[in-house]
Amino acid sequence: MAGCGDFHIRVFVLLGLHTAARTAAVLGLTWQQVDLERGRLSYGTGRGNKGRARSVPIAPELMATLEPARDLATSDYVVEFAGSGVQSVRTGFAAACRRASLAGVTPHTLRHTAATWMAQERVPLWEIAGLLGQKDTAMIERVYGHHSPDHLRVASTAIGRVSSPVEEVSIRVKKRK
Repeated sequence: MAGCGDFHIRVFVLLGLHTAARTAAVLGLTWQQVDLERGRLSYGTGRGNKGRARSVPIAPELMATLEPARDLATSDYVVEFAGSGVQSVRTGFAAACRRASLAGVTPHTLRHTAATWMAQERVPLWEIAGLLGQKDTAMIERVYGHHSPDHLRVASTAIGRVSSPVEEVSIRVKKRK
């Protein structure tokens, strides 16, 4: 976050991380879609096969940035620069990554990071799918399931119930002597 530099890049990064939205959805977000009183924002339905979460709660850290952004707003767009909506964050985002010494990071990485962090915190897969605008959990299971601390835990403990590996090894060692 410290590498963000310009305020509009900070707003973009926080929206990307806290809502797991695609770049186009974040850049297209208008203040009409943000309800600071109720603490929710709506990205709409998306285009084509790119689904979106319809209504997303605003986390406290994001709220702490959106409130001053609203006070400073001079356009209808949440992510704005010089009085108009931002068409691309490519240059500003790349500069922020350089300042933060991050290589290989793109704006879309924010979406993957958000999904990974949710899986690591044991957020149910159907909630992750909902936030990412997915129709079911299949892709979430395939791409992010292994990030859960519980991934393969049941399988590994089931093996331990069949026989104790320590007992098996000591039995084999005794037979060799």
